[in-house]
Amino acid sequence: MGLFEKNRCRKFFQFIQDWKQEDSKSHKKFNKTTKFSEVVKDFSLETNTVDFIGHAVALYTNDDFLDLPYAETVQKIQLYMSSIDRYGPSPFIYPIWGLSGIPEGFSRYLFTYNKIMCSIWRNIYAQQRLRRNFT
Repeated sequence: MGLFEKNRCRKFFQFIQDWKQEDSKSHKKFNKTTKFSEVVKDFSLETNTVDFIGHAVALYTNDDFLDLPYAETVQKIQLYMSSIDRYGPSPFIYPIWGLSGIPEGFSRYLFTYNKIMCSIWRNIYAQQRLRRNFT
């Protein structure tokens, strides 16, 4: 990415950051039916930059996002940006703790859930046993 392309990309991301669904002033000259390709064309972004934004940032698997209304893609890019703000250098959880972090978190959740369920079942079993002893 060249120096001029970086500046255009910065302006595009600034537009994305300031964009709000309910605030029509932040939409600039674009309306709800504007395609994402028209927005990209207005910012004069190169094809490689558009591909990177669409596939790596907005996580689209094909180029159909260019023909969609731009609001959907903008929301996906905003989600990516907020994830980076929250989780650090990567918006995804698994590169931070490795792939083992996902099953580890799942097993911790199940352990906590089972602990609660076991205590509930233990109380129910004890109550049933007390009833049998009294009858």
